[in-house]
Formats: sequence, structure tokens, C-alpha cells
Amino acid sequence: MKQMVYSLSEGETYTNVQLPVPYDRRCCGSSHGWLATAHENFAITLLNPFRKAAAIHLPPLTTPHNLRDYQFGLQKFQDQLKKRYDYYVCKVILSADPSLNPHNYVVVATYDYCCRLAFIKAGQRDWTYVEKTYMFSDAIFHRNEIYAVGLGGIIASVDVNSSNDPSRPPKAIPLTRLRPMEHPLFPYKADKAYLVESTNGDLLHVRRFLKRKEGLDQKLGVINFVVYKVLFIDNDGTFVRQDLIDSIGDDALFLGDNHSISVSASNFPRCQPNSIYFTNDIMKGGMGIFNLADKTATQHYPLNPSESAQMEYIAVLVPSEDCISPGLVELKRIRN
Repeated sequence: MKQMVYSLSEGETYTNVQLPVPYDRRCCGSSHGWLATAHENFAITLLNPFRKAAAIHLPPLTTPHNLRDYQFGLQKFQDQLKKRYDYYVCKVILSADPSLNPHNYVVVATYDYCCRLAFIKAGQRDWTYVEKTYMFSDAIFHRNEIYAVGLGGIIASVDVNSSNDPSRPPKAIPLTRLRPMEHPLFPYKADKAYLVESTNGDLLHVRRFLKRKEGLDQKLGVINFVVYKVLFIDNDGTFVRQDLIDSIGDDALFLGDNHSISVSASNFPRCQPNSIYFTNDIMKGGMGIFNLADKTATQHYPLNPSESAQMEYIAVLVPSEDCISPGLVELKRIRN
């Protein structure tokens, strides 16, 4: 496998960059400049290729055959999981940069094929496993809590400060109604759902669809995104509603296996405003740009057809003083 870094600021691909990221492991997250990889025993390692920072080794996540729900077929299921261990951990995000906050950060993982949620705080030896699950597709830190979204559109919050005892985990509290979201053009269940904080601090719920409802015109293309703004009461943070929006202004969103992020496009000359940059985190290969104004998706940059199906992409937002080219880079890995 070879690794390349694409600089959005310069529009250049660097092929001579040596990054301390294992070649044989999938990156299951990037957050605050750190990359996450999973091991065969479901342990997670955090690496920062842009800083001279020591790797952070986290304990293994509990697999389903260790939980009360699973009491049969344990060995067979365990063997199946080991063959796909790098995809068992869906995504890893951080509340803060461990380099700057070594004693005050939280790591969140969405994992298992049922999209469970777990977190671990700096200095802890065990993961805390959130009891309720709603097929979580993405999670984010917002208002000092974890917010997670499921494929059916349910948004739940988890108060990580309510307990420091992994044996007494907090519950995921649903904020939205416990029924699928409805949209006139698309199925109720998105192929992927994301939560991202806009540059002005709003929480956005982004839903991704690979096809429209049966019998409808397909002019909008194969990939479509729908964006909602999540509204809260300012003084106490109570959820109010979600409003469908058709513009995110100067913002550009970066969605995929990375921590969902937004940037102001005006700070990046080659970045398109009111757009969603997305990696194909559902099926291998491809990275595109979805324009919210005209609802079209275009290829991000040219690909070699023989390599596109073997590529893995992940967006990384890093501090300018540590970056090859200030701002936003994308790590591209090609399996040989």
C-alpha cells in the first residue's frame, strides 16, 4: 500500500511523504489531526503524523460475544469478526487534541455492525459502553455532550460528565421522535447520516442517499444530500426541531470516515462554498463534491480507474504550523 497527501490549499498531491501510519490497517477516524487505527483484538491506536507526539494505545473494545445479548455461536462469530476487524470499528472521534489537553479529552467510537457507541476518557483503562443504541451512523461533541445520529434520523445525546465509572454508563437520551424522518423524495432510512458543527456553531444533520424513492425522476443524480439545522433553546439547550435548509453559505463540509468537519471556504482558495466534500465510506473508491445549490455531484480530483476501487480516503484538519500546506489535507491510501 502507498500513501499520498493531497493539500486542498495548494491543489497538489504529495507522494514522497512518509507518515507513521500502518500500511495494513484501515484508518477508522481522523480528529484534531490524529488518525485512528484498529487492531485485530479491537484495540485502537491514535497516531498524529503531523506532530512529534507519542502514539496513544487504547484498550480493546468489547465485542458482541462478550455482551449479555450474545450467548451462542460465540467462537464462529468471533472468527468472522477477526476477518473484518478493521471495519468493526466504524469511526473514532476526539473531544480535543490530546497534545494540547493530555489530561482532559474523550475518545468516542461507533462500532459493531449494530452501530453501538462507547467512550473512554483520558487516563481511564476501560471503555464506557452506552446502553441504548439507535443504529448510530455518526457522533460529534457539541455543547459539552456527545450527540449521535442514527440512519433513521434519530438524534440522541449522551452526557459524558454524568459518570466516571464505566460500570455505570450513561444512557443515550433521544432528542427527536422515535420514528423515521420523512422526506418527499428520499427513503426514510438514509444510507449514511452525519452530524457536523457549522463554522458559526450550529449543529447540522446531514443525510446521504444513494438513490431516490421508486418511480421518481432521477435528475438529481445517484448521490444526494439533505441538510437540516438542529435548533435548540439557547438558555438550557433543549431540543426544539430540525429545519430543512438548502444552503450552508460560505461553509464547506467534509464527511466520511473522518470526524465530520466544516470550514469557511473563503479561507481556502480552492475550496467550493455551499458544498459537501464526501468520501465514499459506504462503498470503496471515490471522493466527490456535492453542490447544494444545483444538487450535482462532481469528482474531487482525477483518479486512475485501476486504483479507484482500491483507494481509501480520509480528510484531516490540522493546525497550520504542523501541516505540509496550511489547513486541510486528505490522506489517500492505495492498496497494491
